[in-house]
Amino acid sequence: MTSKREMDVDGKNYVIIDDAFTKTCQGPNYNYSFMKDTGFFARWGRYKRNNPSFSPIGPELLDVEITTSCDGVNGQPCAFCYKNNTTMGNWMSFKVYKKIFKILPPSITQIAFGADSHCTTNPDCWEIFHHTRNRGVIPNITVAQIDNETAGELAKVMGAVSVTAHDDKSICYSAVNYLAQHALKTKILRQINIHVMVSKETEKLAYNVLMDSSRMRFVNSVVLLALKQKGRGENYTPLPQKDFEKLIKYAFKVGAKVGFDSCHCHKFLDCVKDHPQYESFKMVAEPCESSCFSLYVNVFGQVFPCSFMECDEEYAPNLTETLDFQKEVWYSPAMVKFRKKLIRNKRNCPVYKI
Repeated sequence: MTSKREMDVDGKNYVIIDDAFTKTCQGPNYNYSFMKDTGFFARWGRYKRNNPSFSPIGPELLDVEITTSCDGVNGQPCAFCYKNNTTMGNWMSFKVYKKIFKILPPSITQIAFGADSHCTTNPDCWEIFHHTRNRGVIPNITVAQIDNETAGELAKVMGAVSVTAHDDKSICYSAVNYLAQHALKTKILRQINIHVMVSKETEKLAYNVLMDSSRMRFVNSVVLLALKQKGRGENYTPLPQKDFEKLIKYAFKVGAKVGFDSCHCHKFLDCVKDHPQYESFKMVAEPCESSCFSLYVNVFGQVFPCSFMECDEEYAPNLTETLDFQKEVWYSPAMVKFRKKLIRNKRNCPVYKI
């Protein structure tokens, strides 16, 4: 079934067409095309050569935290968890999630769920995931230590699953293998990634995972996550640019498929400025999207530009209340202020030293 929604913003009309395979937005100065099966996404302005500075109709991506209760890996809290999560946490009920989802704008293509390492501490998580997909939005998730049964359930509903690597790499690789076996059967899970948080302390791990992944045919990409010194991550040290450049060169050398979070974008482009494929890299590299193309919603329904900025400052009303998303969230005074600051900073993180 195909649906068509129209949105008027500042006198301009935008049309969002949604079917089983694609979601597209058509407008005078902002357009996109999203392929639900592959995850391919393209955005342009009035002409294909134009790149909009932000989405006028609302976020394309949403990060939603559905639990803060996590027992880490092998019963030990993750040493670099920026959320400081422990087993004593909260979780978002399906009832609350439905209330939040109902007021979201039709611009959203994907939701990345923040869960625990095992994907077990929120008893309503499967209802949440399937509710999301059944309404045309692709769910994605990051885990760390899952069993075969959980991998099977994730493969039935997720578009992408990322597995965070820790010192004991076998835990990560076992999860990847479980996911790959089930993905072949379901044909729904299309991307399996490995996440590595990059720092001086995890540099050796990053090199090892890049080498190992070059021989793992089911891994879509090793995603190098930029360290933000928050929570337990305060105890880690950012990797200097020269060392990061060596890591990127090593990835190219061993033929590893490598990716980055948006926080790493500028740092990566600096590494490859003399590479013959620089223009191609630049075309697909996305700098910080927070408040421009994405938002974060915590377990209580509070909204922030990104999960690393969760604090006492209010950026918008709580999403569990009935509200006008465009007016009260996307164009709230605090969100607009941060968006302008980010754009002036060329979408470099204005909060953390990356």
